[in-house]
Amino acid sequence: MTTTRGNATLTDEARFEVLGLVSIALPEPWWWQTEDMNEPAAIGAIFRCYEKGNEAELGYLLVADVSRDPSEPDISMHEDNGIPELDHFLESEVRSLMAHDGREMIRWMSSHLNRQPNGKALVTAYVARDQGRDRQYIDVRIRARQRNIVIAGCFDVNRSDQLAKPIFDALNEAKSV
Repeated sequence: MTTTRGNATLTDEARFEVLGLVSIALPEPWWWQTEDMNEPAAIGAIFRCYEKGNEAELGYLLVADVSRDPSEPDISMHEDNGIPELDHFLESEVRSLMAHDGREMIRWMSSHLNRQPNGKALVTAYVARDQGRDRQYIDVRIRARQRNIVIAGCFDVNRSDQLAKPIFDALNEAKSV
């Protein structure tokens, strides 16, 4: 039995399908709160991670169709030799967004192009200070059904021993549907 809640549908396989474009599994043992994203440039779902009994967000997973954002690249059109220029552009854009949101970029780890059986994925990693906490961000850009998609993960750096592998695994195991 599937259960639909806004932009995300929980499937029989214990995965969430977002907008019928991407399927993602949420790692245990944490509690996940699902919220719809309905912004002019991004529509999708964000899954916020909490420990049971603790109100502080540990991290999140996000799946968004960013096709309406003219600054988002169509990854299928990029090759390895163009990635440094694209990486520079993305770093500038992310730094600007973070400054606007009151976050501070601490470390940009660059972007690299992964080739997967169903297409290319641009993976970008960086660390930022957000409300006094250092947080690791990983953005994966793909194409699904002719749409530009961002699948992202974030977690507290001071909890990376517990959160890094499950968040990375969720990103790696996300798939277009």
